[in-house]
Amino acid sequence: MIRVFRFIKQNFSFQQNKALWRAKSRLCADRYDFSSNQFLNKRFYSKHTDNQNNNGQKIIMTSDFVFEKIFSNHERMKSFLESVLVGKNKILHEEINEVIYLNNNLLQNSLTQEYIPKKSMFDLQIKTSQGTFIVEIYKRSFQPFLKRIQYYSAQSLSQQQNQTHTSLKPIISIAIVDDILFEDDVPCISFHKTIEQKTQKVFLNYSTYVFIELGKYDNKKYDQSCVHGVNEKEWLDLLKKSDIHRQYKTKEVLNAAQYAQFIQEKLFDEYVKHKLYEDQFIEEIKNAKVEGIQQGQEETIKLSKHYSIKAGKEEVVKQMLKDGLSLQKIITYTGLSKEEIDEIK
Repeated sequence: MIRVFRFIKQNFSFQQNKALWRAKSRLCADRYDFSSNQFLNKRFYSKHTDNQNNNGQKIIMTSDFVFEKIFSNHERMKSFLESVLVGKNKILHEEINEVIYLNNNLLQNSLTQEYIPKKSMFDLQIKTSQGTFIVEIYKRSFQPFLKRIQYYSAQSLSQQQNQTHTSLKPIISIAIVDDILFEDDVPCISFHKTIEQKTQKVFLNYSTYVFIELGKYDNKKYDQSCVHGVNEKEWLDLLKKSDIHRQYKTKEVLNAAQYAQFIQEKLFDEYVKHKLYEDQFIEEIKNAKVEGIQQGQEETIKLSKHYSIKAGKEEVVKQMLKDGLSLQKIITYTGLSKEEIDEIK
């Protein structure tokens, strides 16, 4: 068993290890009789003295599996949405009366052979004194993420069936990302609307975007003035730090942390499988992006060389013709065909 881990560690990179585990998990489990708990504890998850189970593993609150389990509960979802959306200089001015989970055909409730990402983690309908809104929660920041989230918002508007233009429900898109999307002076929670440039007033209010950049939260480099109230701070603390053993003051945050403890203790194998598929998918996307860029650069270089050489030869041909060289000599010297030389003439 030790030799297996030593061989993997010496011969494969971190990402290759995960890919190997993804591809060969069942085979390895059958042949070497070790669980995903042991593998992850050995290789992927660090030990935390302040937040660990008996095996020392720490779950990630923003992983798809944990996030979906935590926020499938109405009360927890309502508390989170109110902490982010309700308040001064936010989208809503009064509390949410009702949260309704909408059917999302892209949700995958079980782990399939291939990891299938979701368009949105949750599609919701919320009712307030201000009216009814459609809320979509996203959790990734792949490029071109900003274009995609606007496209999805427009899709959600156009897909409201049997609705007249006057009865359309506004779309609120909430994006939770682990990294940083915007410039330093943009706060960790930012609200984006379409405004009229001169008056700075909002007239087109059917698409609103909320970005939660966890990479900026709890970092003195960035503006923290966006965080108001205990509820909002504790939700961000839980999502950013995954500290599930802390005694939170907010009832729903504490409940979420306790449920995360249950996942860690009772559902860790299932969590690990989902997390590995998720990580592998992310890695494949990144690799595809890098490969695409490299391929594009190579093609650009080839085209640049081709056209620059061609342009250079054209000048040479013109000069040769001007100097009275024969067609055969020009073909020999330049490598161009008779037809190409005729075009230059």
